[in-house]
Amino acid sequence: MATLSGKDRKLCDALMQMGLLDAQGAEKAASGAKFSGELFSQYLVRSGTLSAADVSRAQAQADGLPWVDLAAVEIPVDVGELFPYFTLKDYGCTPFGDDGTVLKVAAPGRLPPSAVRDLENGSRRKVECYVAAEGQVQEALKLLYQGRIPRRFTRYELQVPVRVQFCSRLGKPIGAEISALVTLNISQGGLATFGMPSIPAEVARSIPLEAWARVTLEDPDLTVQALCRLCWTRREDDDGGNLKQWILGMEIAEISGPDQERLVKLCAKAAKTTDPA
Repeated sequence: MATLSGKDRKLCDALMQMGLLDAQGAEKAASGAKFSGELFSQYLVRSGTLSAADVSRAQAQADGLPWVDLAAVEIPVDVGELFPYFTLKDYGCTPFGDDGTVLKVAAPGRLPPSAVRDLENGSRRKVECYVAAEGQVQEALKLLYQGRIPRRFTRYELQVPVRVQFCSRLGKPIGAEISALVTLNISQGGLATFGMPSIPAEVARSIPLEAWARVTLEDPDLTVQALCRLCWTRREDDDGGNLKQWILGMEIAEISGPDQERLVKLCAKAAKTTDPA
């Protein structure tokens, strides 16, 4: 069988014990995940091998945690008052039950002990951890903070040459590198590009998006490189019904210290251009 990490190995064993995957299916999925550069769990769902619910149930068994179907739970809106939105987003979890003493929290897998401690200190409650499908966790968090998700960073507009190499989370390239002069809505946490001429078909078809991108901003004075997570894509029609260029929204996932410093300077430059006063 293709090599699986310790976490993926535990998930695979749980799936086989539950009768959701046989040896042949496990071999095929492990090889497919390695070839596509995806996580084992992501490949199982995207390829249609298993449903997101089945994978998350197996993940719960592998982690020794209870499983919850968030679609069947009425989440009290006041649990959204316990934490800032970005605290939960960064930890990849959502609260879904609270009795004043115990707070129930769902995540796609086991949370790090440090995250549990932070949640307990922040809520002054004992935290009980559950596993739920990743899509359900994200959707529940959006609904919980609907209409009041704050901006993490101030955004500025800037026109700059951009190079983009789409890739999987594990770095496998998707299509050829794309270069274009585009208009950015840029911040210290992410960017949106307006005017990308094309994107690979694999990325355009990816729903939900599972693409990442190595992005280089080539300002004449400041070059910035970062690994970004593609959050959304859009391609609008003009008045004649002709397809226009792509608009992409990306969140910065990894950036070096020197590049972060250059990004701050680039944002400051864009701020002066936007508001000379």
